[in-house]
Amino acid sequence: MSPDGMSTLMFKNVSRLFAICMAIVFVSFAGPKSALAHNTLVSSNPADGQTLPVSPAQWVLTFDKSVPLQSASAEVVDNTGVRTALPSPRHGETDNIVIFTFPTSLMDNNTARWRLIGTDGHVISGRVTFSIGAVAPSGSATNTPAVVETQSDGESIITATSRPVLRLINYLGLLLLIGVLVSDKFLLFGNVAPHVNSRIASIAGQSLGATAFLQFLMFLNDARLPASGLWGGTFDVLTTTPGAMSATKALAGGVLAVLLSQRMDKTVQLERLVAISLVLFLIAFAYGGHSRSEGAPWLGIPANIIHTSAISVWLGGLAILVCVVAPRLSTSDALRAFGQFGRMAERAVAILAITGIVQLLRMYPNPLSMFSSGHGLLLLVKVLIVGGMIHLAARNRRSLFASAEGEARGERTSRRLIVKLSLVEMGFGLVVLGMTGVLVGVSPT
Repeated sequence: MSPDGMSTLMFKNVSRLFAICMAIVFVSFAGPKSALAHNTLVSSNPADGQTLPVSPAQWVLTFDKSVPLQSASAEVVDNTGVRTALPSPRHGETDNIVIFTFPTSLMDNNTARWRLIGTDGHVISGRVTFSIGAVAPSGSATNTPAVVETQSDGESIITATSRPVLRLINYLGLLLLIGVLVSDKFLLFGNVAPHVNSRIASIAGQSLGATAFLQFLMFLNDARLPASGLWGGTFDVLTTTPGAMSATKALAGGVLAVLLSQRMDKTVQLERLVAISLVLFLIAFAYGGHSRSEGAPWLGIPANIIHTSAISVWLGGLAILVCVVAPRLSTSDALRAFGQFGRMAERAVAILAITGIVQLLRMYPNPLSMFSSGHGLLLLVKVLIVGGMIHLAARNRRSLFASAEGEARGERTSRRLIVKLSLVEMGFGLVVLGMTGVLVGVSPT
């Protein structure tokens, strides 16, 4: 068998390996465990809807995971509508119990609100409504925990929509930038369109810098309560790991935007600065999802970085090849370029499948529990689409090497078919990126 034929067979085997691994995941890990999610409130004292004879001295919140005190804040809205920020909390008997001190002058109906930053970097919040010396609010219950909210109170539709949009732009920026780097550094055809690649890299860097800065500002706004003012608690937020990572991502994105927006010679120093900034961005980027809130968090961050890099090499490199490089090559050179990229894509797909399965099992120890949540069903659809992308990539390879081995299809026909399938493959990839942007902001439960 020729080397190209062996490469095609390898790609088919990767597709089969992906399908087999997914079958094993869904069949072999049945059990009682459900998805691992954000930090969850277990109980509140006073409880939501409770009536108390006198004003409580403190508010005790119990969570299922450890809570860093510097990430927690709270306020109380009294019967006149006045908001009062509560003093910094303290831990109870264990570090998953948080205690706030109430003002002594509470009367009638009151609403207390809490907010904290989860280990995955997501801001979660909740509230309890209780009465003092009065009839409890409607729907009262003596032992119900606080109502849990995943977004800030009164968030506008524009703000809620901008979150997945900004994450999608992050993904697209990474794809384009890594795709350009793959084209320039690792593939022989990288010098075909250096000026176009430079412009694309500049746009990618600017988009990463701008969106990371906006996400950092939104993170600061999410982490504060209305009573704390615009910059209230900013320092405490930045001392948390998610806060520091959000700031690091904004800084690394800004550095990338500056480095890539200028017309500079490609020196070794510049390449190293870009590489270091990109690695820092990817590390901080990994903290914005569920990587740290699931099982084996020590594995989550590197798996997330490798997973994001692999799909960026695959889809980013494919986008640059199809839209920038191939149109400037002759038919025979374009087919050789597709073949050269295909060998790199094979490795990226294999890495993508392995890290994806690792992340899935960390999030869903019992994969069958995916069917019981909206997050799980959306993730399942994403997995199926990725499987379809792998199938299309395999068809690309078969069509390419059918021409190389002298079958009936001519080079021009093969080139048109490969480009067409690649565009469809990229379309599926955009859908996957959009779904990923939504999944990052949704709790697995």
